[in-house]
Amino acid sequence: MGSRSESPTKDYTRQTQPHRPAINDRLKRDPIRPFRIADSKLSITSRNQWLHAIDEEFALSHCAPDTTRILFKTRNSAFWSESEPQFHTDFTYLDLKAAQALVERGIKLVGIDYLSIEKYDSPKHETHLALLSRGVVILEGLNLTDIPAGQYELICLPLRLRSSKGDGAPARVVLRN
Repeated sequence: MGSRSESPTKDYTRQTQPHRPAINDRLKRDPIRPFRIADSKLSITSRNQWLHAIDEEFALSHCAPDTTRILFKTRNSAFWSESEPQFHTDFTYLDLKAAQALVERGIKLVGIDYLSIEKYDSPKHETHLALLSRGVVILEGLNLTDIPAGQYELICLPLRLRSSKGDGAPARVVLRN
């Protein structure tokens, strides 16, 4: 799975919480941990449309009380195998209340199978802020196409960047049974 990792020191949290450790430091202390993949391919209407927002109810119902890391496999996974790839603005995202509930549940890492965890064109980046300001690592751009829901070990190796001007880092993310 190729992906992108976002650190709690992202620009919009840096001013309010400059003491937050960089993602490399956080993952270096705790790089390989069991976690859960939640599959959100749920039919929500009789026309078989899939979930467009991961809401609080869905997030908590797929997150066991002892879970500290979770990846959401959504309808977005189908985008990775398109014959003519294009950017989708209607991708499935994690809504603000779900992000806040996951933080309260003690989640340390949340990932999703598209280029952003936040709704497209969100002006205030509230989902990112809710997670990053509480030290939660975000993994975006995960290709979970052939990965069934279940328990795995996650190994995340972010590229160390020397510049502090970026808002994330490319990472190699690997799953192990």
